Amino acid sequence: MWRIYLFAILIMLFIFQFLPMEILRFNDFNNHNMKESLNLSARALSDSIEKTRINYAELAKDYSKNELSVIEINKDTLLNEFYDILYKNVLDESRFGSIKNRLILKMLVYYDKFYVADANDNWSIPYYFTTTIGNELIYFNTKNNTAAYYDSSGTIKYNRDISFYSITPVQKNDIIINKINTIVMQYTSEKVVRENGLRIEIKNPANPDNDYRVKKSYFNALNGITFFVVYVENTSIAVNNRDIKYKNYNVVGYTIE
Repeated sequence: MWRIYLFAILIMLFIFQFLPMEILRFNDFNNHNMKESLNLSARALSDSIEKTRINYAELAKDYSKNELSVIEINKDTLLNEFYDILYKNVLDESRFGSIKNRLILKMLVYYDKFYVADANDNWSIPYYFTTTIGNELIYFNTKNNTAAYYDSSGTIKYNRDISFYSITPVQKNDIIINKINTIVMQYTSEKVVRENGLRIEIKNPANPDNDYRVKKSYFNALNGITFFVVYVENTSIAVNNRDIKYKNYNVVGYTIE
């Protein structure tokens, strides 16, 4: 009889402990492979630069980031190229469709603004890096530490150093990062298990703290033009009527500096 009890206990241990661990381990393996495929696909950004004479002439002359005119990305070409590369890495129509449905966010970040593509791949209006100081709406950018103000006709009235407003480079970048995350949270609030949506850990390149720079070394969307996606795997597994929830989100992107 004791052997039957021991066998039953071992079966229960396997079901409630080892099986969930194996499922999560297998999921982590698949997650890593998917991340690699998305990484390669995000490089479609380089192939989506608008073919203008100014863009190519300045890139050929190896201008620095601050010297370059604004490089324009063909956003429709970007998504088409991204999906094309992704499909070539998957080579399975059903799997590709499943992955595409799990891309809960696609974002293109410029120096002064960003765009978001919805589930139907329709791009949003531009979201600018702004803050209100007094009665003025101030515009920031990631290329330099200036703050611009426009009059009602859309003409720039002045472009001042951010120190005029007692704003440091770290604070300016935090405003930009918070702006990005505000929109990320809006777009993901109904698609993830977190109540208020996702918040992406984006590196603030102006922060001089060494511990911070090591901790936030992975993702920096402020050093150029960045395209990134957020991919979600299964967030719930049912094992013997027991619901196991876990957070498994990938943020994958590519930057042209």
